[in-house]
Amino acid sequence: MGALDAEDCSPITTSGREKIKKYLRRRTVSPPSPTNVEVDQMKKCAELAIYQAGILNDQVTQLQGNVQRQKKKARSS
Repeated sequence: MGALDAEDCSPITTSGREKIKKYLRRRTVSPPSPTNVEVDQMKKCAELAIYQAGILNDQVTQLQGNVQRQKKKARSS
């Protein structure tokens, strides 16, 4: 029994392989679909919102600390 080559086992014909290669080349060069563009934009907006929420959370924490210090200072005066 001889060894089988991958070419022998493949159900795809040579013309089928060429069609697949052409399709893959066309897909890698073609612009993204409008849906993909929208999803990418929504992802960027969500990342920006999360980043801004983190900054705002830090500012609130800082302001709360300032208020507590002022209250302590007012009580001690």
